Amino acid sequence: LRRRAAAAAPGAPEPVFLLEPYGLGDAIALQPLVRALCEAGRDVTVGTRRAWFPVFPPHPRLTLVESVPPWAARDERRKYCGLFRRLRAYLPTLRSAARGRVGIDPRGDVRSILALYAADCVRVETLTHYATANDCRVLPGAAHRHAVRRDVARWRLNGVFAPDLPLSPPDLRFLLPASCRTSTTEYTGGSAPAPAPTRPRVALIPLSPWIGKRWTPDGWRDVARGLREHGAEPYALCGPGEQDEARAALGDAGVPVRVCGDIAAWVGALSGASAAIAVNTGPMHVASSIGIPVVLLEGSSRLPLWQPPCPPFSIVTHQADIPCAPCHQVGDGRRCRFRCMGSITADEVIHAYEDAKGRWRS
Repeated sequence: LRRRAAAAAPGAPEPVFLLEPYGLGDAIALQPLVRALCEAGRDVTVGTRRAWFPVFPPHPRLTLVESVPPWAARDERRKYCGLFRRLRAYLPTLRSAARGRVGIDPRGDVRSILALYAADCVRVETLTHYATANDCRVLPGAAHRHAVRRDVARWRLNGVFAPDLPLSPPDLRFLLPASCRTSTTEYTGGSAPAPAPTRPRVALIPLSPWIGKRWTPDGWRDVARGLREHGAEPYALCGPGEQDEARAALGDAGVPVRVCGDIAAWVGALSGASAAIAVNTGPMHVASSIGIPVVLLEGSSRLPLWQPPCPPFSIVTHQADIPCAPCHQVGDGRRCRFRCMGSITADEVIHAYEDAKGRWRS
Protein backbone atom coordinates (compact mmCIF):
# COMPACT_ATOMS: atom_id res chain seq x y z
CA LEU A 1 0.00 0.00 0.00
CA ARG A 2 2.85 2.40 0.79
CA ARG A 3 4.34 1.67 -2.64
CA ARG A 4 1.06 2.36 -4.42
CA ALA A 5 0.63 5.59 -2.46
CA ALA A 6 4.00 6.73 -3.73
CA ALA A 7 3.00 6.10 -7.34
CA ALA A 8 2.23 8.85 -9.82
CA ALA A 9 -0.94 10.90 -9.41
CA PRO A 10 -4.14 9.50 -10.99
CA GLY A 11 -4.16 10.08 -14.72
CA ALA A 12 -0.43 10.73 -14.97
CA PRO A 13 1.60 8.18 -16.97
CA GLU A 14 3.51 5.90 -14.63
CA PRO A 15 7.30 6.13 -14.92
CA VAL A 16 8.94 2.87 -15.97
CA PHE A 17 12.20 1.10 -15.17
CA LEU A 18 13.23 -1.72 -17.56
CA LEU A 19 15.98 -4.08 -16.45
CA GLU A 20 17.85 -5.79 -19.31
CA PRO A 21 21.48 -6.44 -18.38
CA TYR A 22 22.17 -9.37 -20.67
CA GLY A 23 23.21 -9.62 -24.32
CA LEU A 24 23.32 -7.17 -27.19
CA GLY A 25 20.49 -9.02 -28.94
CA ASP A 26 18.32 -8.59 -25.82
CA ALA A 27 18.97 -4.83 -25.80
CA ILE A 28 18.15 -4.50 -29.50
CA ALA A 29 14.92 -6.43 -28.97
CA LEU A 30 14.00 -4.01 -26.17
CA GLN A 31 14.47 -0.90 -28.33
CA PRO A 32 10.96 -0.93 -29.94
CA LEU A 33 9.23 -1.11 -26.54
CA VAL A 34 11.38 1.70 -25.12
CA ARG A 35 10.71 3.85 -28.19
CA ALA A 36 6.95 3.26 -28.02
CA LEU A 37 6.74 4.02 -24.28
CA CYS A 38 8.70 7.26 -24.67
CA GLU A 39 6.58 8.39 -27.60
CA ALA A 40 3.45 7.66 -25.53
CA GLY A 41 4.61 10.11 -22.88
CA ARG A 42 6.05 7.68 -20.31
CA ASP A 43 9.26 8.53 -18.49
CA VAL A 44 11.48 5.50 -19.13
CA THR A 45 14.70 4.43 -17.45
CA VAL A 46 16.58 1.47 -18.92
CA GLY A 47 19.05 -0.43 -16.77
CA THR A 48 21.52 -2.23 -19.01
CA ARG A 49 25.20 -2.57 -19.83
CA ARG A 50 26.91 0.70 -20.72
CA ALA A 51 28.19 -0.85 -23.95
CA TRP A 52 24.57 -1.21 -25.13
CA PHE A 53 23.58 2.44 -24.56
CA PRO A 54 24.03 3.36 -28.28
CA VAL A 55 21.22 0.94 -29.20
CA PHE A 56 18.64 3.36 -27.80
CA PRO A 57 18.08 6.59 -29.78
CA PRO A 58 18.17 9.71 -27.59
CA HIS A 59 14.77 10.88 -26.36
CA PRO A 60 13.87 13.58 -23.80
CA ARG A 61 11.92 11.01 -21.75
CA LEU A 62 14.63 8.34 -21.82
CA THR A 63 17.32 7.83 -19.18
CA LEU A 64 19.99 5.15 -19.47
CA VAL A 65 21.77 3.79 -16.41
CA GLU A 66 24.38 1.07 -16.12
CA SER A 67 22.82 -1.78 -14.19
CA VAL A 68 24.48 -5.20 -14.30
CA PRO A 69 23.39 -7.52 -11.45
CA PRO A 70 25.74 -10.24 -10.23
CA TRP A 71 23.76 -13.04 -11.89
CA ALA A 72 24.21 -11.50 -15.34
CA ALA A 73 27.81 -12.76 -15.59
CA ARG A 74 28.41 -15.20 -18.47
CA ASP A 75 30.94 -17.20 -16.48
CA GLU A 76 28.90 -19.77 -14.53
CA ARG A 77 31.69 -20.16 -11.98
CA ARG A 78 31.70 -16.44 -11.18
CA LYS A 79 27.95 -15.84 -11.37
CA TYR A 80 27.21 -16.73 -7.74
CA CYS A 81 30.69 -16.37 -6.26
CA GLY A 82 30.43 -13.73 -3.52
CA LEU A 83 26.79 -13.17 -4.51
CA PHE A 84 25.56 -11.56 -1.29
CA ARG A 85 28.50 -9.19 -1.07
CA ARG A 86 28.04 -8.07 -4.66
CA LEU A 87 24.26 -7.90 -4.21
CA ARG A 88 24.64 -5.52 -1.27
CA ALA A 89 26.75 -3.26 -3.48
CA TYR A 90 24.33 -3.52 -6.41
CA LEU A 91 20.95 -2.93 -4.76
CA PRO A 92 21.50 0.72 -3.66
CA THR A 93 22.40 1.65 -7.24
CA LEU A 94 19.36 -0.17 -8.56
CA ARG A 95 17.12 1.45 -5.95
CA SER A 96 18.25 4.95 -6.88
CA ALA A 97 17.18 4.33 -10.50
CA ALA A 98 14.04 2.21 -9.99
CA ARG A 99 12.39 3.42 -6.77
CA GLY A 100 8.80 4.59 -7.28
CA ARG A 101 8.64 3.28 -10.85
CA VAL A 102 6.90 0.38 -12.50
CA GLY A 103 9.62 -2.25 -12.77
CA ILE A 104 9.61 -4.40 -15.90
CA ASP A 105 11.56 -7.64 -16.17
CA PRO A 106 11.22 -8.65 -19.85
CA ARG A 107 12.65 -12.16 -19.32
CA GLY A 108 10.62 -13.88 -16.63
CA ASP A 109 13.71 -14.00 -14.40
CA VAL A 110 12.80 -14.48 -10.74
CA ARG A 111 16.14 -12.97 -9.67
CA SER A 112 15.32 -9.72 -11.47
CA ILE A 113 11.78 -9.77 -10.08
CA LEU A 114 13.04 -9.98 -6.50
CA ALA A 115 15.64 -7.28 -7.15
CA LEU A 116 13.02 -4.90 -8.56
CA TYR A 117 10.82 -5.41 -5.50
CA ALA A 118 13.85 -4.82 -3.28
CA ALA A 119 14.47 -1.60 -5.22
CA ASP A 120 11.03 -0.31 -4.10
CA CYS A 121 9.27 -0.43 -7.46
CA VAL A 122 5.56 0.38 -7.12
CA ARG A 123 4.72 -2.64 -9.26
CA VAL A 124 6.69 -5.34 -11.05
CA GLU A 125 5.66 -6.76 -14.42
CA THR A 126 7.16 -9.87 -15.97
CA LEU A 127 6.33 -12.93 -18.10
CA THR A 128 4.64 -16.18 -17.15
CA HIS A 129 7.80 -18.17 -18.01
CA TYR A 130 11.53 -17.63 -18.32
CA ALA A 131 10.98 -17.29 -22.04
CA THR A 132 14.43 -16.52 -23.33
CA ALA A 133 16.14 -19.72 -22.16
CA ASN A 134 13.97 -22.45 -20.68
CA ASP A 135 10.33 -22.85 -19.71
CA CYS A 136 10.79 -22.28 -15.97
CA ARG A 137 7.46 -20.97 -14.71
CA VAL A 138 7.10 -17.72 -12.79
CA LEU A 139 4.86 -18.53 -9.83
CA PRO A 140 1.53 -16.67 -9.55
CA GLY A 141 1.73 -13.76 -7.15
CA ALA A 142 5.42 -13.13 -7.77
CA ALA A 143 4.57 -10.17 -9.99
CA HIS A 144 2.02 -9.02 -12.53
CA ARG A 145 2.57 -11.64 -15.24
CA HIS A 146 1.99 -11.43 -19.00
CA ALA A 147 1.46 -14.54 -21.10
CA VAL A 148 4.41 -15.67 -23.20
CA ARG A 149 3.87 -15.95 -26.94
CA ARG A 150 5.82 -18.68 -28.71
CA ASP A 151 5.09 -17.58 -32.28
CA VAL A 152 6.75 -14.15 -32.44
CA ALA A 153 10.21 -12.59 -32.55
CA ARG A 154 11.70 -11.32 -29.29
CA TRP A 155 10.95 -7.66 -29.95
CA ARG A 156 7.29 -8.48 -30.61
CA LEU A 157 7.10 -10.52 -27.41
CA ASN A 158 8.12 -7.40 -25.47
CA GLY A 159 4.92 -5.80 -26.76
CA VAL A 160 2.94 -7.59 -24.01
CA PHE A 161 4.17 -4.86 -21.65
CA ALA A 162 2.42 -2.18 -23.73
CA PRO A 163 -0.46 -3.96 -25.48
CA ASP A 164 -2.15 -0.72 -26.56
CA LEU A 165 0.93 0.72 -28.25
CA PRO A 166 2.09 -0.11 -31.79
CA LEU A 167 5.66 -1.42 -31.99
CA SER A 168 7.87 -1.15 -35.05
CA PRO A 169 10.95 -3.34 -35.63
CA PRO A 170 14.34 -2.47 -34.13
CA ASP A 171 16.12 0.15 -36.20
CA LEU A 172 19.80 1.00 -35.83
CA ARG A 173 20.13 2.94 -39.07
CA PHE A 174 20.61 6.13 -37.08
CA LEU A 175 24.07 4.73 -36.21
CA LEU A 176 25.10 4.34 -39.85
CA PRO A 177 27.91 6.57 -41.13
CA ALA A 178 26.53 9.65 -42.88
CA SER A 179 27.83 8.47 -46.26
CA CYS A 180 25.87 5.22 -45.93
CA ARG A 181 22.71 7.02 -44.83
CA THR A 182 22.70 9.25 -47.88
CA SER A 183 23.24 6.38 -50.31
CA THR A 184 20.98 3.88 -48.59
CA THR A 185 17.61 3.07 -50.10
CA GLU A 186 14.53 3.75 -48.00
CA TYR A 187 14.13 0.84 -45.59
CA THR A 188 10.89 -1.02 -46.19
CA GLY A 189 11.67 -4.20 -44.26
CA GLY A 190 12.32 -6.07 -47.48
CA SER A 191 15.04 -4.21 -49.38
CA ALA A 192 18.79 -4.45 -49.12
CA PRO A 193 20.26 -1.16 -47.82
CA ALA A 194 22.43 -0.38 -50.84
CA PRO A 195 22.97 -1.49 -54.43
CA ALA A 196 25.11 -4.61 -54.67
CA PRO A 197 28.70 -3.94 -55.75
CA THR A 198 30.21 -5.64 -58.79
CA ARG A 199 31.80 -8.17 -56.46
CA PRO A 200 29.47 -8.39 -53.45
CA ARG A 201 31.10 -8.40 -50.03
CA VAL A 202 29.70 -10.90 -47.52
CA ALA A 203 30.36 -10.46 -43.81
CA LEU A 204 31.00 -13.65 -41.83
CA ILE A 205 30.21 -13.55 -38.09
CA PRO A 206 31.49 -16.85 -36.65
CA LEU A 207 31.77 -16.17 -32.91
CA SER A 208 29.27 -16.21 -30.06
CA PRO A 209 29.94 -16.08 -26.31
CA TRP A 210 28.04 -19.37 -26.07
CA ILE A 211 30.11 -22.27 -27.40
CA GLY A 212 26.99 -24.24 -28.32
CA LYS A 213 25.98 -21.61 -30.89
CA ARG A 214 29.21 -21.85 -32.89
CA TRP A 215 29.64 -23.73 -36.13
CA THR A 216 32.51 -25.97 -37.31
CA PRO A 217 35.76 -24.52 -38.73
CA ASP A 218 35.50 -26.90 -41.70
CA GLY A 219 32.06 -25.51 -42.46
CA TRP A 220 33.24 -21.90 -42.43
CA ARG A 221 36.23 -22.73 -44.60
CA ASP A 222 34.01 -24.41 -47.19
CA VAL A 223 31.54 -21.52 -47.12
CA ALA A 224 34.33 -19.00 -47.75
CA ARG A 225 35.52 -21.07 -50.71
CA GLY A 226 31.96 -21.41 -52.02
CA LEU A 227 31.34 -17.66 -51.78
CA ARG A 228 34.46 -16.94 -53.83
CA GLU A 229 33.33 -19.48 -56.44
CA HIS A 230 30.02 -17.61 -56.66
CA GLY A 231 31.73 -14.27 -57.20
CA ALA A 232 31.50 -12.89 -53.65
CA GLU A 233 34.24 -11.50 -51.43
CA PRO A 234 33.98 -12.82 -47.85
CA TYR A 235 35.42 -11.02 -44.84
CA ALA A 236 35.08 -11.81 -41.14
CA LEU A 237 34.19 -9.65 -38.15
CA CYS A 238 34.93 -10.20 -34.47
CA GLY A 239 35.18 -8.33 -31.18
CA PRO A 240 38.34 -6.91 -29.58
CA GLY A 241 40.94 -9.51 -28.65
CA GLU A 242 39.16 -12.21 -30.66
CA GLN A 243 41.27 -12.19 -33.85
CA ASP A 244 43.04 -15.49 -33.17
CA GLU A 245 39.84 -17.12 -31.96
CA ALA A 246 38.00 -15.94 -35.07
CA ARG A 247 40.71 -17.28 -37.38
CA ALA A 248 40.58 -20.63 -35.59
CA ALA A 249 36.77 -20.69 -35.79
CA LEU A 250 36.99 -20.00 -39.54
CA GLY A 251 39.33 -22.94 -40.12
CA ASP A 252 42.06 -20.81 -41.69
CA ALA A 253 39.70 -19.85 -44.49
CA GLY A 254 42.06 -17.11 -45.66
CA VAL A 255 39.53 -14.29 -45.22
CA PRO A 256 40.55 -10.95 -43.70
CA VAL A 257 39.40 -10.48 -40.10
CA ARG A 258 38.27 -7.03 -38.99
CA VAL A 259 38.04 -6.19 -35.29
CA CYS A 260 35.01 -4.20 -34.04
CA GLY A 261 35.56 -2.52 -30.69
CA ASP A 262 32.02 -1.27 -30.06
CA ILE A 263 28.54 -1.08 -31.59
CA ALA A 264 29.45 1.87 -33.81
CA ALA A 265 32.37 -0.14 -35.21
CA TRP A 266 30.11 -3.12 -35.91
CA VAL A 267 27.65 -0.88 -37.73
CA GLY A 268 30.43 0.69 -39.78
CA ALA A 269 31.99 -2.67 -40.66
CA LEU A 270 28.62 -4.16 -41.66
CA SER A 271 27.39 -1.14 -43.61
CA GLY A 272 29.43 -2.09 -46.69
CA ALA A 273 28.20 -5.69 -46.78
CA SER A 274 25.76 -7.04 -49.34
CA ALA A 275 24.79 -9.75 -46.86
CA ALA A 276 25.90 -11.34 -43.61
CA ILE A 277 26.25 -15.03 -42.76
CA ALA A 278 26.21 -15.42 -39.01
CA VAL A 279 25.64 -17.60 -36.01
CA ASN A 280 23.00 -16.41 -33.55
CA THR A 281 24.80 -13.63 -31.72
CA GLY A 282 24.38 -9.92 -30.96
CA PRO A 283 26.13 -8.57 -34.08
CA MET A 284 23.76 -10.66 -36.22
CA HIS A 285 20.93 -8.58 -34.73
CA VAL A 286 22.92 -5.42 -35.49
CA ALA A 287 23.26 -6.44 -39.15
CA SER A 288 19.55 -7.15 -39.46
CA SER A 289 18.60 -3.89 -37.71
CA ILE A 290 20.52 -1.77 -40.23
CA GLY A 291 18.88 -3.56 -43.17
CA ILE A 292 21.61 -6.04 -44.09
CA PRO A 293 20.21 -9.36 -45.44
CA VAL A 294 21.16 -12.18 -43.07
CA VAL A 295 21.69 -15.91 -43.48
CA LEU A 296 21.41 -17.27 -39.95
CA LEU A 297 23.05 -20.54 -38.94
CA GLU A 298 20.74 -21.63 -36.15
CA GLY A 299 21.39 -24.44 -33.71
CA SER A 300 18.74 -24.87 -31.05
CA SER A 301 17.92 -21.34 -29.89
CA ARG A 302 14.17 -20.90 -29.66
CA LEU A 303 12.57 -19.91 -32.96
CA PRO A 304 11.07 -17.60 -34.00
CA LEU A 305 12.03 -15.86 -30.76
CA TRP A 306 15.67 -15.33 -31.75
CA GLN A 307 15.35 -15.04 -35.51
CA PRO A 308 16.79 -11.89 -37.15
CA PRO A 309 14.54 -9.00 -36.11
CA CYS A 310 14.06 -7.50 -39.57
CA PRO A 311 13.63 -8.99 -43.03
CA PRO A 312 15.16 -9.99 -45.34
CA PHE A 313 16.69 -13.10 -43.78
CA SER A 314 17.06 -16.83 -44.32
CA ILE A 315 17.52 -19.46 -41.59
CA VAL A 316 19.50 -22.69 -41.95
CA THR A 317 18.54 -25.06 -39.14
CA HIS A 318 17.88 -28.72 -38.31
CA GLN A 319 15.87 -28.15 -35.16
CA ALA A 320 13.01 -30.29 -36.44
CA ASP A 321 15.35 -33.30 -36.55
CA ILE A 322 16.73 -32.91 -33.02
CA PRO A 323 14.42 -34.24 -30.27
CA CYS A 324 15.90 -32.06 -27.50
CA ALA A 325 15.61 -28.76 -29.40
CA PRO A 326 15.03 -25.97 -28.64
CA CYS A 327 17.33 -25.33 -25.70
CA HIS A 328 19.62 -22.61 -24.37
CA GLN A 329 23.06 -23.48 -25.76
CA VAL A 330 25.33 -22.06 -23.11
CA GLY A 331 28.15 -24.48 -23.71
CA ASP A 332 27.26 -27.80 -22.09
CA GLY A 333 27.30 -30.26 -24.98
CA ARG A 334 27.88 -33.44 -23.00
CA ARG A 335 24.43 -34.80 -23.85
CA CYS A 336 23.74 -33.58 -27.37
CA ARG A 337 27.31 -32.87 -28.61
CA PHE A 338 25.87 -29.79 -30.35
CA ARG A 339 24.13 -31.88 -33.01
CA CYS A 340 22.00 -28.90 -34.06
CA MET A 341 24.94 -26.89 -35.32
CA GLY A 342 26.94 -29.93 -36.42
CA SER A 343 24.11 -31.00 -38.73
CA ILE A 344 24.40 -27.85 -40.85
CA THR A 345 26.45 -28.28 -44.03
CA ALA A 346 28.35 -25.73 -46.08
CA ASP A 347 26.34 -26.65 -49.18
CA GLU A 348 23.14 -25.76 -47.34
CA VAL A 349 24.54 -22.38 -46.33
CA ILE A 350 25.73 -21.52 -49.84
CA HIS A 351 22.40 -22.68 -51.28
CA ALA A 352 20.53 -20.49 -48.78
CA TYR A 353 22.71 -17.52 -49.70
CA GLU A 354 22.23 -18.02 -53.46
CA ASP A 355 18.51 -18.71 -53.11
CA ALA A 356 17.96 -15.68 -50.91
CA LYS A 357 19.99 -13.39 -53.19
CA GLY A 358 17.28 -13.57 -55.83
CA ARG A 359 14.56 -12.80 -53.33
CA TRP A 360 16.52 -9.90 -51.81
CA ARG A 361 17.02 -8.30 -55.24
CA SER A 362 13.43 -8.75 -56.38
